[in-house]
Amino acid sequence: MLEWAAMSTISYRPHGRSLINGAPAEPAGRTFESRSRIDGSHLGTFASASDDQVRTALNLAAGAFFETAVLSPRTADDQARLLLEVARAFEARLPDIKAAGCHELAYPAARADGETARAIFQFRLHAEAARRRKRLFPSISIALDKSINVRSLRVPRGVAVNFPSTNFPWGIGVVGPDLIEPFREGCPVVVKASSKHPLTSELLGEAVVEAVKNAGYPSGFFSLIQSNDHDHGGLLMSSAEVAVAGLTGGAATGRRLSVVALEHGAILHGELGAVNPVFVLPEKMRNHAASFAENWWNSLTLGNGQFCTCPGIVFMSGNEGITEFERVLRARMDGAEPLWETTTEPVSKIMGRLSL
Repeated sequence: MLEWAAMSTISYRPHGRSLINGAPAEPAGRTFESRSRIDGSHLGTFASASDDQVRTALNLAAGAFFETAVLSPRTADDQARLLLEVARAFEARLPDIKAAGCHELAYPAARADGETARAIFQFRLHAEAARRRKRLFPSISIALDKSINVRSLRVPRGVAVNFPSTNFPWGIGVVGPDLIEPFREGCPVVVKASSKHPLTSELLGEAVVEAVKNAGYPSGFFSLIQSNDHDHGGLLMSSAEVAVAGLTGGAATGRRLSVVALEHGAILHGELGAVNPVFVLPEKMRNHAASFAENWWNSLTLGNGQFCTCPGIVFMSGNEGITEFERVLRARMDGAEPLWETTTEPVSKIMGRLSL
C-alpha cells in the first residue's frame, strides 16, 4: 500500500500510561485502544488518567515553576540546553516516532520526514535564539505623537497546558510550538495528549521526560496526560495553577475551553478548525471545470484530508460547467484508495449526498 508497505515495524512496546513526575503513572482510569489505520493491527492499550492524576500533574508543575523561577532561577542557557536535550532525545527515537505516527494516522513516510525535521529544527532554532539572549530585552512602543508609551518585558507566567493537534502528530503534537515556547520562556508544561495517536504521544513524551532529567530540571516540569475523557480539558483549564494554554483543534472545543480559562484567570491561544468556502467565478467553470475539479479534489484530500485548510464548500454561479465538474469529481472519488477501516461502499456513493 503505497509507501506504507515498506515501512519498518515499531520496535517500541508501549506501557500505555500517563507520564507524571518523570515516570509512568499507575493505571487509574478507563482504557482505550490504538490501532493501525494502515493494516488494523493492535498498537497498544492506554489507560486514561484519573482526575486526581491530572491534579497531581498540575501541582507538580506549579512546584517546578516555583523552583525554577524563584528558588533557583534558570538562565537562558539552561533553557537552551533543555530545548537541545529534547531535540537529541527526539532524534534518538526517530524511527519509532515516525512509524508510530504513520500507523496511527495513515500518513506516508514523506509526511513523517518533513514534519519531524521541522520539529527538530524548531527546537534548535529556539535554543540558539535563547543563547543569544533574544526576547530578554524590554520592548518599547511609543506613538509618534507620544500618546502611547508601552514598555514590556517577557517573564514566565506559570504553568502552561498544551492541547496538541490530532492531524500534525510530530510538528504540532506533544513537542510542537506549544511546548517549545513555554520551555523557552521558563514555563512548565502539562500536555493533554490526543487520543487519536497515543502511541506517538507516549514516544514523544518519553523523549521530553528524558530531556527534562538530563537538563537538570525538576521532574514535574513536564507531564503527559493520556486521556480520552473530554472533561479533562475543563479540569485543566479550571485549575488556578494554569496561566496559559495552547489548543490546536475544533472551534467548539476552543470556545468552550476559552470561557473556562477566562473565568479562572488564564489565557487560551487557539488555532481552531474551520470549513473554508471556495467561490468559483462563471468564467472558471465555463472554461476550466475539469481542471478545477482536479485541483479542488487534490486540495480537499491533501494529507488524507487532514491539513489545516478544508475547502469543503464550493459556491458556483449557475449551472454552466457543473456537469463536467461532477463527472471528474466522481471519477476521482471512485478511484480513491480507502484505508483499512473504511466501508467498502464506493466513495462516490458515500459522497453522493454532496450537493452539487
